[in-house]
Amino acid sequence: LTDEEIRREAEALYVRFPVFRDAGFAATFHDYRAAGTPHWVLVDRSGTVADSIFGSEPNRALLRLDYALAELEEQVAVGFGGGCHWCTEAVFQSLRGVDRVEQGWIRSAPPHEAESEAVVVHFRPDEIGMDTLAEVHLLTHASASAHSMREKYRSAIYTFGDDQREAARRTLDRLSETNGERYVTEVLPFAGFRLNQEDLLDYYRTRPDAPFCQTHISPKLRALRERYGERVREPGVVRGRSADSAQEQRSEEPTPDVLTWRDVVHFANHGNPEPPRRVEKTDDEWRAILPAEVFRVTRERETERAHSSELCGLFEPGRYACVCCRTPLFDASEKVASTSGWPSFTQPIDRRRVAYRMDASHGMARIEAACNVCDAHLGHVFPDGPAPSGLR
Repeated sequence: LTDEEIRREAEALYVRFPVFRDAGFAATFHDYRAAGTPHWVLVDRSGTVADSIFGSEPNRALLRLDYALAELEEQVAVGFGGGCHWCTEAVFQSLRGVDRVEQGWIRSAPPHEAESEAVVVHFRPDEIGMDTLAEVHLLTHASASAHSMREKYRSAIYTFGDDQREAARRTLDRLSETNGERYVTEVLPFAGFRLNQEDLLDYYRTRPDAPFCQTHISPKLRALRERYGERVREPGVVRGRSADSAQEQRSEEPTPDVLTWRDVVHFANHGNPEPPRRVEKTDDEWRAILPAEVFRVTRERETERAHSSELCGLFEPGRYACVCCRTPLFDASEKVASTSGWPSFTQPIDRRRVAYRMDASHGMARIEAACNVCDAHLGHVFPDGPAPSGLR
């Protein structure tokens, strides 16, 4: 074969597909060459991409698909609108039993086809019911007020199906009688959803010290904690700037919530949490204390030869530290067997210790994992790991 014929034959082995801009990938458009590797895009009940699975190993990607489908089957979706969707998002993110909250605009059937600020809440009915969700919704916005901004802030519960609609109406009637209120909140059929832009998602989590959050959202969350106690969790702060948040970030206690692919993409696009400390040296200083191969991989971001490390097959209890600055990064309990040729983990010890960055080298877009303390290259992270995080 000629060189041109070989090139055409090689091209035929690749599969091209777009990865769409959505909350799961939150990226610019890319053409990936998958070389036969399977790829799926899962769309949830609201029409939003729930997961985008690019399998670096076909079998593991299929396993991740099974996990993702099982997670979607266990979830129920319902929409809520009434006030600013930044507030509504934070309120429902704080409830135990709620897995995911999508912030944007919902439209219903005529005469309510105009989009209105709202959220889609994905929850587990065995942990939290419609009664509690509806009651929280009514208590956290002006649900009895037909004010002049109701077109923008339509007070509504948007349902997915007849059974859910009847349950929502029964709940609304019961709460109206119990509380002696005449609510303007309507029960409407869900007709469509538009997600907000990426940099405004997780609004309270990413800017808890912002004046709007301190004035409008924090008081609602405090009131919820006082009323519902352990049913309310603190929304995990992604990047805080207030004194309280800074103190939280300085704490040595790891964050309790599971790091997900969406978190990783958000960090790669918008910046990582502040590290617990910083270690900075010049290249000459690193070169003087690191073996040549370690310097090449960690400081020059080269790739360690696959299957070259004895750590690949080691599953003894312990912790894995950065070879440069000795910061503990991963625990053996989060290690997974992988045929990739490199040690693989599903979670860092603390999300402040590992940084994520977009990496467009080698002709494809990936997300690099690096030590957040000293910037040592650790490898790459993929969304084809086991549940609950799905990370590898």
